[in-house]
Amino acid sequence: MIHKKKTLLYFAALAATLCTVSCGVSSKQSAGNPIAPAVRHETLSGPGDPATPDPGATFKGCWYKTGGLWYQAVKISVKNPGTYPFYANLYYGSTCSKWADDFGNGELIQFGTFQYTFWFDHFPDKKNMSAIWQVGKDKSACIVYETSPQC
Repeated sequence: MIHKKKTLLYFAALAATLCTVSCGVSSKQSAGNPIAPAVRHETLSGPGDPATPDPGATFKGCWYKTGGLWYQAVKISVKNPGTYPFYANLYYGSTCSKWADDFGNGELIQFGTFQYTFWFDHFPDKKNMSAIWQVGKDKSACIVYETSPQC
């Protein structure tokens, strides 16, 4: 099966990321740390920065609402901020076995101390879906969206 390569945009200054195709991203941060308006476009591949420790990522599956529609999402935070390869795979059904969509595909993303919300946008309001998310070496369990809460 051939997967389309999707590009990722991200804010360079504070590592708040924003996807343009088949995904979305938001970050929560403390007051006094505005997101810089400069956006840098990069298409990168390969492993994360070898000097950066394991991310210690945590994944919480949830539903993200935007434009009146609900999307399959995840909240991600890392214990060790740094630059890591990012992967997101969406599946039909609840077993993470029948592929439906992906993004990230190893793109390097700089994660800070914030919590990030990523979402798929090709299957709005479709509950019978599941996903596996990965940051660096850390991979989520199969997240089942029929039972996931709102973000």
